[in-house]
Amino acid sequence: MTILIPAYQPDARMTALVRELRAACGHRILIADDGSGPAYDALFQEAREAGCTVLRFEANRGKGAALKHGFAYLLAEGEPAGVVCADCDGQHTAADILRLADIALANPGVMVLGRRDFSGGSEGVPARSLIGNTATRIAFALIVGVRVYDVNTGLRAYSADMLESLTRVPGDRFEYEMNLLTRCRRLGFRVMEEPIATVYERGAHTSHFRTFTDALRVGAALARFALSALAAFGVDMAVYGAIAHFGYGIALWRVPSGPADPFALYQAGGVAAGLFWAVAAARLVSGTLNYTLNRRLVFGGGTRSSPVKYILLAVLILAANYWLQLPLIGWWNWPAMPAKLLAEAVLFAVSFLAQRTFVFREKR
Repeated sequence: MTILIPAYQPDARMTALVRELRAACGHRILIADDGSGPAYDALFQEAREAGCTVLRFEANRGKGAALKHGFAYLLAEGEPAGVVCADCDGQHTAADILRLADIALANPGVMVLGRRDFSGGSEGVPARSLIGNTATRIAFALIVGVRVYDVNTGLRAYSADMLESLTRVPGDRFEYEMNLLTRCRRLGFRVMEEPIATVYERGAHTSHFRTFTDALRVGAALARFALSALAAFGVDMAVYGAIAHFGYGIALWRVPSGPADPFALYQAGGVAAGLFWAVAAARLVSGTLNYTLNRRLVFGGGTRSSPVKYILLAVLILAANYWLQLPLIGWWNWPAMPAKLLAEAVLFAVSFLAQRTFVFREKR
């Protein structure tokens, strides 16, 4: 088992943690210096003298880049057990680090998260950490569908079979750890939370999480899920509305309903035919857009079989969309747009969950 510590401009608490770990275990300790600069050479030299391996970036590239550099190094070295990642700022105790290492060893394929207590009973928790974690936790559960109490924890453990997948997750800065969580199901990983000590030293502010900039990065990792679907939905509605209104006489706000109506197609089954082509054409255009956005921006590529899976899903969603709308429009005389909106609302969650767990699920 390896303990990986990403570090950017650390202080004496990093070396204190190293000494404590050295005294308590025989695990390899790997430190990733994220371009701290010459002023911090003495601290990293102390770590080397204590038996640590130090990887170094010449310029700051971000916590995500430092972690992935460490994972790639361990893959090349043939790490047999796994890795536990801990911050260098004194927020994680040696006892908690070693406990998570043991849990990861016993649970292959499980992302083990150190769960801090943000209930308000923990003394010294900064308000920005309390508010930020609460807001992110709620958004994460709604969009991703995974309940994680401490989404921003830096203490995480992974078994060795997860390393290759960890190097392929996008993100170079603080958003990387959020991206790991958003992709855990598609990668085939389970998530386990283990309570740890909540340590915040008064007056010590060494965290390099830039509240506004990095919050936007983390938020963007979540918002891409919703924005891709929203863009495709807008295109779908536009194409559907144009065809339904101008091509087949399915009025946007009313449906023709009598023998004398100039749209005789309605009485002859034209609604069914017109509805099918409107739904099919709209789904073809919006589905192409949705797949492209999801593959490039949301789900990170998928596999070679993802296009085939997406087409299969699109056909099923198309059929469901059509059969949900047909009785509303043809039997109960609903206007086309409200019928379309209701069908889309019903199928949105189904489509999203299917893409996340089936279409873009990556093989480990």
